[in-house]
Amino acid sequence: MKLSQQQVQHLFWRAGLFDNYITLRQFEGTTQAELWERLLKASGKFTPLVVMDKNQFDFASMRSKDKNERQMLFKQSRERVKMLNKKWFDHMSLTQGVLRERMSLFWHNHFACSSKNVFFIQSYLNTIRKHALGNFRDLLHAVSREAAMLQYLNNQQNRKRKPNENFAREVMELFTIGRGNYTENDVKNAARAFTGWSFDQTGEYVLREKQHDYGGKEIFGKTGNFSGDDVLNMLLEKKETALFVTKKLYSYLVNDQPDEKIINELSEVFYQSGYDIQTLLKAIFTSDWFYDTKNIGVKIKSPLDLMVGICRSTGISFSSSEGPLFIQRHLGQMLLNPPNVAGWPGGRDWIDSSTLLFRARLMEFMVMSSELALEMKSSGDVNDQFKVGRLKKLGTKFDADKANKYFTSIISSPEKLGDFLLQTGSSRLIKDSATDGLIASLLKICRTPEYQMC
Repeated sequence: MKLSQQQVQHLFWRAGLFDNYITLRQFEGTTQAELWERLLKASGKFTPLVVMDKNQFDFASMRSKDKNERQMLFKQSRERVKMLNKKWFDHMSLTQGVLRERMSLFWHNHFACSSKNVFFIQSYLNTIRKHALGNFRDLLHAVSREAAMLQYLNNQQNRKRKPNENFAREVMELFTIGRGNYTENDVKNAARAFTGWSFDQTGEYVLREKQHDYGGKEIFGKTGNFSGDDVLNMLLEKKETALFVTKKLYSYLVNDQPDEKIINELSEVFYQSGYDIQTLLKAIFTSDWFYDTKNIGVKIKSPLDLMVGICRSTGISFSSSEGPLFIQRHLGQMLLNPPNVAGWPGGRDWIDSSTLLFRARLMEFMVMSSELALEMKSSGDVNDQFKVGRLKKLGTKFDADKANKYFTSIISSPEKLGDFLLQTGSSRLIKDSATDGLIASLLKICRTPEYQMC
């Protein structure tokens, strides 16, 4: 099947993070398989995102420092976490490897965690980005050893004779087989298998053998001296894991309304491939049903989709981290700081009375770098490292003259601009924009409810 302009844009919204008009139009008329291969090739190279190396921050000597020195180092770490947020946001806005970043966002929500330690969260982020298009088995084992995750789920408190069940429970409920597919006895014994899983002050995984329970355990009807790795492998043996991950990915990439028949077929493909992520994605993006009308323009854009989509389609950028952090906080999706271990619920939860007007005017705010008279919602955490005060300007960079010439040279009318920006069909406002310039039309189009959908 040769793809139309709308179908190409559909793929770039779901498999990527949208793009500029010229890039999207050059793929019109290609087949699903051809475009999939191009997207995959562009995302083949993994480059770590680094804002601080371990030579710059000596956690190992923390205990020998006085209170003021420790506070200074922790403050420095929190500031670098903000920088990492901005670095990832900028990378998503500029990279051609959009498929890797799209899937990294998914895994960030699937394996949701946060940390105020820049090395811990930096390592976690690069782990999910490295394995984003690889094998789910490798990703699960790697994330389960990340200091950020072990710390977030309290596994450093999981010790022989006094096991903490938090990590083991979330591994089952949120990362693999899902609720209803395990017993309390499974959780208790799996927690014993994860005793001693910890990390040193540099964030490297360590097994504290004196804290590990080497006794026999009964898990999923099997008895043995199981380790944490054994538990993860037992979970991967269960087809419920493939189904749980596939169903979640279908909702993320295709439609919030599940198609059980398709999901079951995809789940079997995923399981039989040995959890190869690329195999699953190829089955989705090269199918005919992915491009059905019922799947186009039916998902509410996440705040990151909205922000990054604006940057990629218009060339807007930010001069500092304060602007992106302010928007992320106000719209309810702060990178590297999910609300809880379950992540962001998404869908209609992205929209409420406090975000709807801001979302509708976001393009205008970013184009004009307008003065903002908004009260920032408090997270309730007095130690919130992502706290942003009142912000007068977003600090965006946008060359209106250059943009107007760019759009005028490639898009001849507001209707064509609407075809580019809207996946749900042209809005009536586009017809009312015939006498406006393209930048004015751009702002009108992006105020419409249709622009909130992809």
